[in-house]
Amino acid sequence: MAQKKVLFVATTLSHIVRFHTPYLQYFKDKGYVVHVAASVPDEDRGVAVVGCDKLWEVPFSRSFGIENVAAFRALKTIIQREAYAMIHCHTPIGAALTRLAAISARKKGTAVLYTCHGFYFHKDGSVGGWLLFYPIERMLSAVTDCLLTMNREDYVISQRFHAKRIEKINGIGVDIEKFERPAEDKQKNRQTLGLSADDFVLCYVADLKTVKRQEFLIHAVYQLKRTIPNVKLLLVGRDLANGTHQKLVETYLMNDYVLFTGERHDIPEILNATDVYVTVSTREGLATNVIEAFSAGKPVVATDTRGHYDLITHGVNGFLFDRSDEDAFLQCVQNLYEDNELRETIGEHAKACATAYSIGAVKAQMVAIYDSLL
Repeated sequence: MAQKKVLFVATTLSHIVRFHTPYLQYFKDKGYVVHVAASVPDEDRGVAVVGCDKLWEVPFSRSFGIENVAAFRALKTIIQREAYAMIHCHTPIGAALTRLAAISARKKGTAVLYTCHGFYFHKDGSVGGWLLFYPIERMLSAVTDCLLTMNREDYVISQRFHAKRIEKINGIGVDIEKFERPAEDKQKNRQTLGLSADDFVLCYVADLKTVKRQEFLIHAVYQLKRTIPNVKLLLVGRDLANGTHQKLVETYLMNDYVLFTGERHDIPEILNATDVYVTVSTREGLATNVIEAFSAGKPVVATDTRGHYDLITHGVNGFLFDRSDEDAFLQCVQNLYEDNELRETIGEHAKACATAYSIGAVKAQMVAIYDSLL
């Protein structure tokens, strides 16, 4: 008897490698043939995909444009030829094209799962987002066997959809043990980053782009340095804004206060060197960076938005503030700066919360769903 095959799809290969390797390996260990379909940009060339038997390079574009016609045709050919037992798709473009390409295969018994990492429409979102993306997601839910959501708001919205089954999971799973570092390593990690022992370090891990709002933090630190003269802000991530944020720092004469690290692969060490984790994005699915900060035992100050308030109980394991209220953000940080005991207590509560979002906990959720569909 031929081995059963499963296919994982995302717009870019890096998404699969970063978030879904444990699930590829799960199927590999179960005796399935595991395929992946994704675009492979130059920076991903040569990246090993653990647990993958076959990588299909599909020319996805991130926009809903004519350029994705070739990606759709390639996907449809692959799906028809390979006769997968299950297809699990991720990312809006990749998932939309995959579900359309899999309509015929689904009628023949292929189970189609879609994990929503955060709908582009939400209560704080734009009218344009609702007008464009809501109808698309609602329509495509009709060709979805299982729709997986990560936060309360998305789960509630999806009840209006037509998927055969709708589940809420605790994110993609974080290897929480990886973020545990001895307290005595803090100074060594700070030296590596060019920080001193008495710096008060804020950290934000996110690519530099509009939705992540690093400019809010730069302006906030400009205000904070008056009351916290030793404040430092680490902005960790790729520069997708073509130097806009660096120019803003120069305008404010803030080069001594804001450090751009670029993309890093030593996030556990960076978090170990951090005092308070901050995140000010306008939308999240379920913020992995917050769970990682929790795992490192760091208090978090975050915008009161979807994907943050699912994780943070204000005053218990972090602090939430209205995204337009800079004064509230400044007060949260100031309170944590002035009260070491508060900082430690909030960090301890945060670390205790991380367990529910660990790779072990989420994998157990996913395995139960997979087994029920196959």
